Parts: sequence; structure tokens; C-alpha cells
Amino acid sequence: MIIIGIDLGFSATGIVALDTDTDQIIMGQTVRTKPEKGKRHYVADDDLRRCRELARGIVGAVNDCYLKGSPFILAVEVPHGGAQGARSNRCMGMVTGVLGALVETNLWPVEYYQPQECKKAATGRMSASKIEVEQRVRKRWPGHTWPKTKAVREHQIDAAAAIMCALDNSNLVRFGFHQRRE
Repeated sequence: MIIIGIDLGFSATGIVALDTDTDQIIMGQTVRTKPEKGKRHYVADDDLRRCRELARGIVGAVNDCYLKGSPFILAVEVPHGGAQGARSNRCMGMVTGVLGALVETNLWPVEYYQPQECKKAATGRMSASKIEVEQRVRKRWPGHTWPKTKAVREHQIDAAAAIMCALDNSNLVRFGFHQRRE
């Protein structure tokens, strides 16, 4: 079985896949979206373009794992919704909506986790720092080569922490509901 961890973000979404039979990370990527420069378009048009880019990246990563012939589940760290500004809240809503639509239309088995749950699964503490989470994830999978760039790596580390959360807490993993629903 493959567990695909996803750390949702509008500017950057981390995606990591774990083959549970070998306990090896078989894929790691960060889907990045950037606003267009200039004011030629409406913000909503640009947001829609970025949502489409994000959707293509997620679907591509999931299909790569699914085409390997293994059943899979998604373990997703969802934004907690506590952003201060209207734009940040809007971005969190858009990325959550993109994933929700993909899960529903593709019938992907999924479990959602709060950031604090992922931190606790990785470190044993809900208030752990990003550095502590990264240290524990690296210790858990020492053979995996993580990206050197912090802005890319931190999203994949959070996606791996979501996998750790699924390994500890997932009813889908525990009870074997990991076949793609038809």
C-alpha cells in the first residue's frame, strides 16, 4: 500500500509517497504556484489559474502512485483556518476546495489531520517547532534525500509528518480500506 502525504498550501503544496511494504519514500515533490506579475488580469483570474496548476500537480502525483499498481490512501494536513488576513483565509479556502473537489470526483480514500496532530505524530508534542519535526522525519527515513532548498523541503517534511500521523491514527490503514473506490 502507498500512503500519499499532502501538506496543503496555495503557494506551495508538499506531496510525499510512502510504500508501506518497504517503508521507503518513493516520491517527493512540491507543487509551487506564483501570482502573475503585472496587473493585466483580475486577481480572481490569476487565483483560478493557480488553482488549476495545483490540481494538475496533485492529480499527477496521485496518478503516478496509482499507476504503479498499488492501492493508496491520502493523508492530508489541512490548514487550520486561523490566518489573520482576508487574503490568507481566501487562499486557505481555495486550496481546501481544490483538494475536496479532487477527492470527491476521483473517489480517493482520504483522512485529514490538523497541523498539531501531525506535529504530535512526528515528535510526541503538539507544540513542536518545524525544526523538531524535520529532525524526527529525517530520523524516521534516513535513506531519503530531501530537497536542499528550505522553501521546498519544509512542505515535503510536513507531508511526511502527515504520513506519520496516518500510520499512527488512520482507520483506513488500520482496517485495510485502501482500495480505490469504483
